[in-house]
Amino acid sequence: MSFSRKFPVTAIALSMLPIIATACPSGSPLESYSSFPNSAQLPQPGPGQSKFLTQITEVDISRKLIRANTDTQISPDGTELFYGTPAAHTFSIDAITPVYYINNQNRWISIRELKPGTPIAIYGKPNGNSIIAEQVIIPTPDPKTLPQTPVIPAGLNPIEHDKVCMDRVVVPMIFPIAGRNNWSDTFLASRGGGTRRHLGQDLMASKLTPAVATFSGTVFLFTGRGNAGNIITIEGDNGWTAQYYHMNNDSPGTDDGKGTADFCFAPGIRNGERVFPGQLIGWIGDSGNAEGTGPHIHFEIWSQATGAVYNAAPSLSAAKKLSAPVVFAPAPDLAIPKGYGRYEGVIKNIDRDRQVLVLDLIASDTNGKGLQSVTRPTREYLVADAKSKFSIFGLTDPLSFQNILVGDRITTIARLTPPGKGQELTELFALRNLAKPVVQAATQSESQTQPENNGTILLGPNDEFLASLAKVVLDEVNPLRAEKNLAPLTFDPLLARTAQSWTVSMVDGDFFDLTDGRINQSLTELAQRNGAPESTIGVISSAPSIKTIANLLRTDYRDDLLSPSTKSLGIGHTYLDEDTGKVTHQHYWAILIARN
Repeated sequence: MSFSRKFPVTAIALSMLPIIATACPSGSPLESYSSFPNSAQLPQPGPGQSKFLTQITEVDISRKLIRANTDTQISPDGTELFYGTPAAHTFSIDAITPVYYINNQNRWISIRELKPGTPIAIYGKPNGNSIIAEQVIIPTPDPKTLPQTPVIPAGLNPIEHDKVCMDRVVVPMIFPIAGRNNWSDTFLASRGGGTRRHLGQDLMASKLTPAVATFSGTVFLFTGRGNAGNIITIEGDNGWTAQYYHMNNDSPGTDDGKGTADFCFAPGIRNGERVFPGQLIGWIGDSGNAEGTGPHIHFEIWSQATGAVYNAAPSLSAAKKLSAPVVFAPAPDLAIPKGYGRYEGVIKNIDRDRQVLVLDLIASDTNGKGLQSVTRPTREYLVADAKSKFSIFGLTDPLSFQNILVGDRITTIARLTPPGKGQELTELFALRNLAKPVVQAATQSESQTQPENNGTILLGPNDEFLASLAKVVLDEVNPLRAEKNLAPLTFDPLLARTAQSWTVSMVDGDFFDLTDGRINQSLTELAQRNGAPESTIGVISSAPSIKTIANLLRTDYRDDLLSPSTKSLGIGHTYLDEDTGKVTHQHYWAILIARN
C-alpha cells in the first residue's frame, strides 16, 4: 500500500497545489479525488469518524460486509490520505446503518441494492481488521427520484383581477388525498353571493382521511386563517405552490373545533421541512367556513413564475392516486422477530418514572408483511425496561432512556402484547441530525410537566415560522453572495417581528402601502425606531407564496441583496381568505433588508 502525500486539510496553501499536482503522476490520487462524484457536497466526518471515498468490489450480504478500494481517506483530525494505489478495505455494515443517495436522505436503501463498481462514501471507525460503517452515501442522484420538470404556463391568457389565469396546465403530481374521495370541477364557481370566484377544487372525503404531499418541496403550516381555517402550503421544487385549506380542527369523533395540531398535521411535520410526493402531511377536516359543507380539502395550484392561480382540474385528473400514504422509513433491512412488531413514529410524551413512551404513529408492521402507513391519527404506548436498548441511527455509541427526547423520530422493535397493554420495547433507534450533539434529557417526567393543550396550536407567526420564511429567500441569495466572496445574509428576528406587525397593521387599517396614513409613519421608520439602520429598505407585496417573494427580491432588489453593506433581513406575512375591506388581498407581505 502506498500513498502520495499526507497533510492536514487546514494547512494547505493555494501556492502548494501546483507542487502537489506535479509531484503526482498522471492518473494520480488527486485526479481520482477530484473526479469522485459530488465530493464537495459530501458532509465532513463526525467525531472520531474517518471518511473513505471508495468503489465497491464486493457486497457480502450474509456476513454484512462491503469490500471496496479506497482512493481517499479523511481522518478524524482532518488529515487527508491520497492513495497512489487504491487501498483495499473491508467495512462491516448492519441493518441500522444509514445508506442513501446524496440527493434523497429520506429514502434509505437496502444493502442488497449496492453493486460492485458503485462509488460510495463511507463514514466509519476502525475495528480490528475491518471498519465499522456508520453511514454510507451514494454520491449520485437517486434513480427513483423523478426529475422535477418545470411546467411553464403558455401565457396565452391574461392574469385577471383575482390572480386567475385561464391557461390550461397539467402539473405532474400525486393526488392530494390518499383513499376514497370525490370531486367535480368547480373552478371559478360563484362564491360569497357572487362577490368572488372559487379559485380551487373541493376534494371531498371523510374527516381524518390522510392528505399527502402532491409533489416534493418545502412545507409551511398555518392555523386559524379565517375562512380557509387550517392550511398546509407546499412550495414545490417544480415551480408550483400547492394550497390545502380546511385541514382538521376537531377532536376525533367530534365536531367540537377543539382539535390540536396532532389531529391536523402529520406527526413530526414542521415549518420549513422538506416533504416528498405521497408523504403523509395532515388530516382532512372542515375548519374555516367548511363547517357547513362537509370535510374536504380546498386545493389550489399557483405558479411561482407568474404569481397566478390556475385550474387544478387537469392536473388532478392526470394525478397518480394512492390508497394510503407512502412510507418513508429508515433501515429497510431491519429484522423483526416472530411475535414482535416494528413501530415508526414521533415521540409525543415520555413518562420517565414509569418508562413509558407515547408514540404518534406514522407506520407499523405487526404481521411481517412490511410497513403500512397509518390512515387515521393513531397512538401507541411502548413500555421500556432494563433490557431495552437505545441508540441513534448512524452512531455506534449507545443511548440511555434519559437521552430519548419528546419530538424524536424513532424506529422501534417491541414484543406484541394483548390489547390495552403497552407494547414491550426491546430496541429503539432515534433518527437525528448527526451534526448536533446528543442532549441529556431532564429526568422529570414530561407527562407531568407538559401543559395541557385545549385548542388548536398556533404555529405562526412565531420566530421559528418567520425564520422559515426568511430561509427560502436566504437559500436563493446566499449562493449568489458566495460567488462574490460576500458573507452570507442572516435572519434578523427583530426585523421579522417589525415586518410581521406591519402586515397586521395593513390588514387592520385596510391599507396596502409603505406608509400608515393613520399615524403618518413608514415601515422603515418603524424599523429604525426598533433599532434597524437608517438605510434599511422596506418592501411590501401581495404575492401568493414565499417562493414568488424570493424571485421578486432576487430580480428587483438584486443589487441591494448583493451589496457588501447588506447584512440581514426579516419577512412578515398575514393571510386573509376573504378580505372584505376596500383593499382586497389574500396575502400581505412586508420585507425589511438591513444595510449598514
